Amino acid sequence: MVFDKDSADRSGPVQQCSSCGSTKTKHFSYLPIGPRIARIFGDENLAKLVQVHGPKYQNDSEVMWDIHDSQARKNIYSTDGYFKGDFRGLSFAFEADGVSPYHNVGVRYSMTPIMLTLLNLPRHIRNNFGNILLVRIIPGSNRSEASKLDPYIEIMVDELLYLTECSTVDTYRKAPVEIKIKLLVYILDYPGLSKLFCQHGSASLSGCHWCHIRGKFCKTLDKVIYLSNRSYLSAKDSLRMDTEHFVDKTPDQSVPPKKRQSSEENDYRTAYCRANKKVNRTLIAAATGYKSPYALGTLPGHCRLEESLPDAMHTIKDVVHNIMNLLVNKGVAIDKIQLTELNYGRNFYEKETAEQQAIACNGACTEMEHETTKDCVTTTRTEEMGCSTTAQKKMRRTQNPSVKPRCTYVLSSDDIKLADERACSLRVPLGFRLKPSPFIFKNRSALKSHDYKQIASHGILKYCLRGCLSERCRSSFFSLLDSISNICSESIQLDNLDEMEYNLNRSLALMERDFPVSLQNITTHIMHHIVKGIKQFGPIYGTWMFTFERFNSWICRRVFNKRHPETTVMETYTLFEWCNFMISTNIMPSEMKSLWCASEFNNQDDLEQEKDVGREVVLSKREMNSFHQAVNKDRKCLIV
Repeated sequence: MVFDKDSADRSGPVQQCSSCGSTKTKHFSYLPIGPRIARIFGDENLAKLVQVHGPKYQNDSEVMWDIHDSQARKNIYSTDGYFKGDFRGLSFAFEADGVSPYHNVGVRYSMTPIMLTLLNLPRHIRNNFGNILLVRIIPGSNRSEASKLDPYIEIMVDELLYLTECSTVDTYRKAPVEIKIKLLVYILDYPGLSKLFCQHGSASLSGCHWCHIRGKFCKTLDKVIYLSNRSYLSAKDSLRMDTEHFVDKTPDQSVPPKKRQSSEENDYRTAYCRANKKVNRTLIAAATGYKSPYALGTLPGHCRLEESLPDAMHTIKDVVHNIMNLLVNKGVAIDKIQLTELNYGRNFYEKETAEQQAIACNGACTEMEHETTKDCVTTTRTEEMGCSTTAQKKMRRTQNPSVKPRCTYVLSSDDIKLADERACSLRVPLGFRLKPSPFIFKNRSALKSHDYKQIASHGILKYCLRGCLSERCRSSFFSLLDSISNICSESIQLDNLDEMEYNLNRSLALMERDFPVSLQNITTHIMHHIVKGIKQFGPIYGTWMFTFERFNSWICRRVFNKRHPETTVMETYTLFEWCNFMISTNIMPSEMKSLWCASEFNNQDDLEQEKDVGREVVLSKREMNSFHQAVNKDRKCLIV
């Protein structure tokens, strides 16, 4: 349980947590945000850097390069916005993502780092590991992540509310400044958003956090599917008039799902809290998708709908991963998928031509003429070899294969072999993370989120699958890959956003037409909201989770004590952040710089150029002792 100011005011000892009702106690470290903010304004160069972002990006450019060019950032720094035109206001991005520090040794344990990124800084500076503010690490519950985040988030919320009433000295302007903080955007994966904002997850009928779409539960697939891609198209689009290839078999005249509103969200959460019985609360949550109020809702100017966006990294990875699983018939229940399509009256098998039917008929007649002879020969051979009944049946199936039509969305064995050969023959530039390998079928388990993004957005999948599948399925899938490539652009033309959104919506409708409904899950539906997030917060390069996934890997390599992993990471990070600040402000003593440049703490990936770095340099025990002595000697420089 977390003992905060509310629990301290109560009379008597606290027996259980007020949020989750648990009686167990957990200890965790918390690094305050206030001293680090004062440290930024206490250095003239850093104070200037967090303020010059204002006038530089005031021009009405037609290209968005970063979140500084986005509409959300312009709104909060306008004269009528949250900061009232004061460019000294600090806007942060909130990140949280579960990580398993012992995955390489087979131990199941998960913890959740809470991070803040200062959006006033340029992207290549704020994504540096030393500039990511690690606030705390939420300990896991046995083998899983913490079920609720509010008890841990409340402490940070209390500090943010306290800091809004404080002031410090701005060494750049040589004048006092009132601290103003705004959490501008929340960057989490979909399960993380559900936990943070107390909403239903991806398996519910009301699984979308941004619109009122209602899913359908498919008993055969045992999952919720969303079949409303055509509602995002224009009224005169030809796909709306298709009455043959879609599930409903009728012209579509629906409108896009209604957007969620903040006022109704507050009403639903209030109704959830007022419900006396658990059954009533369950019904309200199932109908609306909302649960109880959350801790971040008490921050001034907070609006979940305007400050949260879909995570493009995991969304693109999951969509491409699911399609590739279906193409190679790996990890999917193909029998259930085919049965579902038959129930919906759709047939994805290729029609045989007259020549193919004649060949199949001649083959069947030949098999009937020689059936008796083959059976006798097979029986004699198996008796001589001592084969079992199972082996005999297997030999007969091999000798008399059944003629089956080809499924349009599944690659044949020859196509898979050809695609893997093309994947092995790739020639990638220096620094490209994806390595040539048979990743279409054989080595696909080794692909990471960044690899899926690269094969989808760089034309690699289009090259590997060229000439494979049916023409219609291949055209629809390539259309989706082109839309993903446009989404992943480092810069976005404002005039092209509407066209980009329309092409993405149409490619998703084509995927619904030419592929099974098993692909139409909540992740595929979230693709409709990605372009809206780009309009609000700029290119996904500034808001995706690749930076924080790599920072989580850095955290995992700093777990030196398996009994207290969170504490050891926080202690290591404190030293790491302090040294980065000392170097950036030229305060670090000269005898420490050589040790720091060669230490493993300073080793991190190059986030902008996406290049691998060399091996880590581990200092000797004597060097580490001298390093810590120098840190303790000059720790007074940390105080501003």
